[in-house]
Amino acid sequence: MKRGCPSLAKGDRLRTCCRRAAWVQTPSPALKQDLLLSGDNSTFAVVQNLKKLGRKESTLVAVSRKLRYLARNVDLKQPERVKEYVANLQCSDGHKDNLTDIYSH
Repeated sequence: MKRGCPSLAKGDRLRTCCRRAAWVQTPSPALKQDLLLSGDNSTFAVVQNLKKLGRKESTLVAVSRKLRYLARNVDLKQPERVKEYVANLQCSDGHKDNLTDIYSH
């Protein structure tokens, strides 16, 4: 039997003896800070407020990314336009729900 290959023990299910190397790479802390700080002042203020509330870094990055997405497509200072834009998006209801939740921060 080769090492690292699946083995079949008596009466047991198929087992693996090794693990695959991680293929997901996490961005460096400097890149995360760049993602958080990019955008206009209102986006930065929202992210800073969430950071003060103790939100995870991954949450802050996601919120920043989605707010920048909205800011590229519609003026964030006009709530009615944002609602109209999100309502007319061709995407799932879950994605629309996430966008409205993030905009409400």
